[in-house]
Amino acid sequence: MRCLILDIISNNPLTLATIYGTINIGVRALSKLEKLLQKIKNNPKQVRFEELDKILTRSGFTRRQSGGGSSHYIYTKGAAMLVVPFHQPHIKALYVERAIKLLEGEMKDD
Repeated sequence: MRCLILDIISNNPLTLATIYGTINIGVRALSKLEKLLQKIKNNPKQVRFEELDKILTRSGFTRRQSGGGSSHYIYTKGAAMLVVPFHQPHIKALYVERAIKLLEGEMKDD
């Protein structure tokens, strides 16, 4: 049976419109944020500060820097807190692993 795909229905990426009707393709594309989180989990030793910052701030954490020219950034969300020292080019794996545990705990609570 031949099927001509006309377009992807914009509000549901799992559904395709064809000349025969709509079909469910059953595969969901990962968002950029999910891909970044997977990359961080797979290799915590090669994470840049900007990548970890993006994941944490988009997950609802607020970032602040303690005064006095400190290189430490403090991320808070409710009672959860994480302190991450800014280090070039990559953050130490210990802080990345702590952030992953904190994010996974937040995801379980939602």
